[in-house]
Amino acid sequence: MLSLPLPSKSECENYKDCHSKVVKIEIDSGTKPDQAVAIATSHCGKLFGKTVKKAHELLVEMKELLEEAKKPKKWMQKAAKKMKQKGTEGSTTAECKKMGYDGVTDECLRKLLKRGGVWTKRANFALNARKMKK
Repeated sequence: MLSLPLPSKSECENYKDCHSKVVKIEIDSGTKPDQAVAIATSHCGKLFGKTVKKAHELLVEMKELLEEAKKPKKWMQKAAKKMKQKGTEGSTTAECKKMGYDGVTDECLRKLLKRGGVWTKRANFALNARKMKK
């Protein structure tokens, strides 16, 4: 295994930058990935004054963020669940019926958008939900 010089603090923007550079250097020189991560955690922790535990926590957090970014966004399902929990599911339909409409219509949504406040948010949600169905 060829040991290349590791970056100094002045060559790195922050801990994460240092960590990724060291891991790349170590893997390129033939070190196994898990060992490369351990070396990077130790080296960069010393440079940036992080304890190994804190550095490891940052690494775990980075991995979680990457995994989260890879997942498809399920905003609609989350919003529907939240509405059910809050008890606001169907409130737009009920309001449109109070206004004399048969249900949620384009005209009703336009009027709700002009009302402002929470009704603007609900009308926008209904419009976005319609777009998703198409």
